[in-house]
Parts: sequence; C-alpha cells; structure tokens
Amino acid sequence: PQHLVALATTIKECDKILTQITAHVSNNSIKQYIRPSLTGDMTALSHKIDSAIDLKLFDGIIRKGYSDDVDEARKLKTDTKTIIDQIQKKYKEETGIASLRIKDSKHMGYTIHIAGTTHRLK
Repeated sequence: PQHLVALATTIKECDKILTQITAHVSNNSIKQYIRPSLTGDMTALSHKIDSAIDLKLFDGIIRKGYSDDVDEARKLKTDTKTIIDQIQKKYKEETGIASLRIKDSKHMGYTIHIAGTTHRLK
C-alpha cells in the first residue's frame, strides 16, 4: 500500500513538473508530445489510489465504503461477538435447546456447548 501511495504522489509531482516545463517551452510541436504523456490514464490512476487507500486508518488500509467486500470482511473481524451471538440465538431457536452456547476456545476455535445430556430436537 505504501508503494501505491508513493506511485500516486509521483504521478502528481510529474504532472506539476510537466506543467512547469510546458509553460517554458514555446514550440507547440514539442508541447504536444510532453503533455499527453501523463494525462488521462495516469492521472485517473492517481485519483483512484487516493480514493481507495488511507494509510492513517487503524483497522485497515482500504477506506470504508470503497468496497462492499472489504467492508464485510472488516465487519467480520471487528464484530465477531455480535455475529456469534446472532448465530447462537438462531441455533437456539432452531433446535429448541435453551442451554446451547457457542464458546471460543483458544485451541479449537468456536465450539458449541450444550448443558445436560438429553435434548429433543424440534
């Protein structure tokens, strides 16, 4: 990501340099070859990088709202407790087992625990 930001910065600086060069060149036939070399796709790339990446963000590099997929992955990372609670509630309702719990084991990941020994499923 830092390299992309550096690329965007370089594109902007090159554009500034080309603007200064073309201001001092009087021959129009030379100007027509200098200016188009950086406009269009490169400037668009610079803007796209700026809109997508923010190195100041704590929980990621891609700006919130730039990509629905990245936002969903970020939500899975940050809202795990809420998501597990929703799954637990759903399983309790589907099975009718009030004592069903989803717990996080450091060694095995998430596991389903049911207190008692016999339960009749819905």
